[in-house]
Amino acid sequence: MKIALVNPRTTRVQDKTAHVSSRIAQLHGKPAPVIPKIARVQVKPAPVISKIARVKEKPALVIQKIARVREKPAPVIQKIARIQGKPAQASQKTAQVKKKSAQINQYPLNTRINRIYSKQDMVSISHVLFLLF
Repeated sequence: MKIALVNPRTTRVQDKTAHVSSRIAQLHGKPAPVIPKIARVQVKPAPVISKIARVKEKPALVIQKIARVREKPAPVIQKIARIQGKPAQASQKTAQVKKKSAQINQYPLNTRINRIYSKQDMVSISHVLFLLF
């Protein structure tokens, strides 16, 4: 039996960072600055799980399954500045990493109207309008 081994390649996910808009908390009339640390969405290689088929006296074919890496929102690790030994409460918004896709209207307006209303609907609407006027 001969077994052919193939070095599996790994795919990578793009590195995206999340932007944080932080609010400033106030304690006894004094502003407490919030110093945010932004955790980055790490680039993780997607492992390739390869199955090796064994064939008698022939090189083996490698069937590869590529594992997908999901996008995760970047968590924000916040440091709160202390004033006069008392912690300041900070409210903070975390931004999530999102994929944006553009939607394109491929059809003109009349085609979209025809797709929304069927012919029977249009006939019944015209009958109602005819009876009204």
